Amino acid sequence: MPEMAIGQYVREVRVGNIGVWEFVRVSVGAATLKVARKLGLRGYLPVAVAGKSRVDGEKLDLKPGDWVRVRSPEEIGKTLNSQGVHRGMLFTHEMVPYCGETFRVRNRVNRLIDERTGKMLTMKTECISLEGVVCKGYRTSGAWFCAREHLPLWREDWLQRVDPPLTGSS
Repeated sequence: MPEMAIGQYVREVRVGNIGVWEFVRVSVGAATLKVARKLGLRGYLPVAVAGKSRVDGEKLDLKPGDWVRVRSPEEIGKTLNSQGVHRGMLFTHEMVPYCGETFRVRNRVNRLIDERTGKMLTMKTECISLEGVVCKGYRTSGAWFCAREHLPLWREDWLQRVDPPLTGSS
């Protein structure tokens, strides 16, 4: 964990946003990750990337309510440039645990507010938010225990359309 943010993390425990054991678990993971990165045992990008040979996936034209499966880290890595970005969007460590899982599309997103400036940004390429998928801040250096639980945004290239899961018996 960044040393300058220790007070922020202690405050999260004090106000009840996270429990003591969750704090300890994530803190140990954060310290381990920091050491592994310094020793060159773990990279800063969450997946192996294609770099200059990156590819685009098919256009899915997803709509709210559609069901999708998040592609594997290997498939997503093929769409990423050397910085781990696909058409301006970063694929983060927080997104990896959702790979292989199935979700409903929450919304198509084409505008965002830049938190630094407060200005509305219109995206050149829309992205997707998924129901039940939030950033917990457990894996991202400098954002441990993200209290806002913001919605990670996905490129259609990282998703695969699937049939709705079966519910109940007939």
